[in-house]
Amino acid sequence: MITRRTVLFLFLFLCVLILFFSMGNYQKFLDADQRLILLAGTVTAIILICFCLAGIIESIFFLFVKEPSVVRISYSLHIVLMSAAAVFAAAFMILFRVIDILSIGL
Repeated sequence: MITRRTVLFLFLFLCVLILFFSMGNYQKFLDADQRLILLAGTVTAIILICFCLAGIIESIFFLFVKEPSVVRISYSLHIVLMSAAAVFAAAFMILFRVIDILSIGL
């Protein structure tokens, strides 16, 4: 249960960081502030991916242990949602790292 709540919190926090970054570009935040937002987004995405993988493993375990079909559908939905959150986090982690590398200069 705590895994799902942690994934939800980290997912929403990553969405807020994405919003802060996009608003920071519009309002011309300082470069150091933008880099801090990028770093926080990258770290959040890495932690989110770890918790998503733990949640997927947990849901797969409970999928085979629990008996009623309604519970199985619930855990199947959890697997799909955590997989989607992991893909979302991985995409933005890569995007944040690319933006950070390009902002430093090659």
